[in-house]
Amino acid sequence: MRAFLKNATGIILGGFLFVFSGHDISAQAIISCEVNGQDYKGKVEDAVQVSMGNDNFIQIKSAQDNKILYIYIKESKLRGSIPITLNKEKDDTTGQIPDAEVIWVPDGPDNPQWNTLEGELNVTQFDLENNLISGTFEFKVEKHEYSSKAKDSRPIANIREGKFESLKYRIEKQ
Repeated sequence: MRAFLKNATGIILGGFLFVFSGHDISAQAIISCEVNGQDYKGKVEDAVQVSMGNDNFIQIKSAQDNKILYIYIKESKLRGSIPITLNKEKDDTTGQIPDAEVIWVPDGPDNPQWNTLEGELNVTQFDLENNLISGTFEFKVEKHEYSSKAKDSRPIANIREGKFESLKYRIEKQ
């Protein structure tokens, strides 16, 4: 009977390792920052390379309670020596997608998002071979309103002291 239980335990453990060996079972990735003085520690729900226009971006989605924070990082700008500073300039009129930006969704996915006005993301680690990225960020975001009357009185949030470390991202199959 002992031999049977020992073998059964080994089979179950072996099956568990086989099923989960293709999955990344690492420490839970967190994005931390301060939004208008309030701490945000969002669990990373997804980190993936996506295509927008002619560029590839690393898109990171994190969530805490009903709040969601997205970070977009233009991959073509991640060349050269570390650290790499990527900016979203205020009043950028080039029509280009910014090198880095955040989207803040503090009231759940069915409510208006807050778009980046300006800010900076510093990439402190980028490992293209292992798809790992780390960085710090600070952005100013504005609540998106559909009314033209609201344009001058849109709420603004300051996102400060943002940080993510050794975040593993995946590449979408095209």
